[in-house]
Formats: sequence, structure tokens, C-alpha cells
Amino acid sequence: MIALCAEHANKADHGAFIDDQLRQLKAKTPEREDISGRFDWRRQDFLVRLGGNFYYRPVKIFEIGSVPCAWLTRDEEGLLEVNFRMPSIANEPRASVIENFWTAPRSADEIISPPMGRKIEVKYTNGDYFKIVFRNVKQPDHIGGLYPSANPGKLAGVVDFPTTLVEVTATVPPEWIDTYLVCDDCGQDYPEDRDECPDCGCFEAEVVEVGSAGRFWGYRGLRPVLAVRQVTPEDGIRAGRVLRRWYRAKGRTKRVRRQRLDQATGRVTYRTTTVRKRLFAANRGFVTINDGPAMASQLARYLTAPPGHSAPSSLARRALPARATGSRSAGAGSSP
Repeated sequence: MIALCAEHANKADHGAFIDDQLRQLKAKTPEREDISGRFDWRRQDFLVRLGGNFYYRPVKIFEIGSVPCAWLTRDEEGLLEVNFRMPSIANEPRASVIENFWTAPRSADEIISPPMGRKIEVKYTNGDYFKIVFRNVKQPDHIGGLYPSANPGKLAGVVDFPTTLVEVTATVPPEWIDTYLVCDDCGQDYPEDRDECPDCGCFEAEVVEVGSAGRFWGYRGLRPVLAVRQVTPEDGIRAGRVLRRWYRAKGRTKRVRRQRLDQATGRVTYRTTTVRKRLFAANRGFVTINDGPAMASQLARYLTAPPGHSAPSSLARRALPARATGSRSAGAGSSP
């Protein structure tokens, strides 16, 4: 038997090829080309799920440094379209979606695209995995059925149902990166598949990378370096105060929902407000910076300075960059 595509099978049925030509078709392996298609799902609003989090009416969803990885754009009719570039450490092209047009390179090990046009799934031999699925969601309870760890009640007050859910999944080999979340309010660490802190219920968290310093952000050849120093309680309090002032100078804020009770009617309403982020809010936590040894050195200078001396100028007058490439604390760093 000689398997042919639909085009050549119809021609062969009508005598276009002789037996020798059919055998040549079977023996010849054509060069595989990139496979592409288009999603016809365009909406005024999308509810996007990526990395265990939900995003409603976003513009930028996820970026690494200054490189956008997941974002939404609007076409000439004002309808949203999906964009995604799959990150990978492999020196090979990867699947992408640009304005609803998806492309899967020929290096992919398996490509699944059912004819209903709502899903694309791409697998690679090194373990990379990419999937986008569109779903119509009529009510919040449907979200709870799809994702047991989600809280449909909180989505109900924000999302206009019915809506369209875009589920984006992109995984990489475990040896590439391992991450967990640390709550901004209480400092508790918890798995990244949870939507909120199990201790205090806060949604804001810091993503902490373990095992492979720097690779997720595009830096290779880094190795973790850990330095631990014991200090007296008095020195710990002084260091914490300096770090709080340094963090406050950065002027970082976050959006939170506040409850408001009408004393006359007993009606509870919610409002969204902007509050300042706080470091060491529960007298514990960590600070993420680019150069851990330099920060630790400046703290040591301050702690050992004679009484009456001010903090180093770099701590007192300017805010250091907050994104970490290799270090995760004032006493830890990375070196090539």
C-alpha cells in the first residue's frame, strides 16, 4: 500500500500516476515545511489563563525583560487577537501565534490541530510543550469545573459572563527552570499552580527561581552563590529599616480590592484602589536585586560605621533595579 495525501490520492484514483511513479513518491521524502493556520476566534474581551493566573482585558500579559511573550492586540474592527512566542533555551525555532495566525516549525515532534479550529498543540523531542485552547464560558461555575484550584466567585465580580476563555500552556523541561511563589504580604512560599497565598489569601506574589540561576531571563553560565552571616537582633532591625527605606524610595504600588460597608443599609460593596507595596510587612521576607554581594557590602558598611554616620549614598538616595538574574537576597549572588 502507498499512502498519499488527499490531493495526490484523488489524482492517482483517476490514473494520473503509473506504478513506478507511485513507488518514487513513496521513496522520496519531501522536505517538511512549517505548518501554519489561523484562529477565527476574535472577541471584544478575552479571559486569558496563563501560568495558573487569570487575566481579563489585558494588553501585555507576560514578558521576559523587555521581550513580550504573551500579549493581545486589536484588529481594524476593534476585536482582540492573541499573540504568543514560546520561550526556549534550545537553539531552534519554536511555535508562535501572531495576531491569531499560528506557526509550528518543522522541528516539532508532534502537532495536533483539530478541524474545529479552537486548539493548537505542539510537542518537541526535548520536552518543550505548547498549547492554546479557546473555550466559550457561560458562567463562573464553568471555570471551577475546568480548574478546581480557581475561585469562580472572585471572577464573577470582575468578568462579564458569558465570555471567551483563552488557555495558554507552555512548558519546558524540569531541568531548565523551577520556580515557586512568595507572598508579598506575609512572605509565605507556595506552589506556582495556586492563585493566592494559602495563609493570608493575597494575590500578589514574587516569582522565585531555583536550581538554574539566570537561564529563564536569558543569562547563561551563572551559578548560585550563597553567603550566610549571623547578626545580632539589633543589627537585624537596623538592616531591615534601611532596606524598607530603600524599597519605599522605589515607589512601587499594587492594585487591591477593598470592602466597603454601608452602615445604614448593611450593603457591602467593593472598590479597587492603589496602595504602596511594603517590604518585610510581617517582619520577615527577602529582597530581590541584581547584585547581592554589592548590597550586602553596603549594608555591612552601614552596620559597622560609627554612630551618627548615615547609610551609604547608594542605599539612601537611589533605588537599585529590582529584577533578579542570579541573586535572591542581600547576602546571595551569582557569578559567571
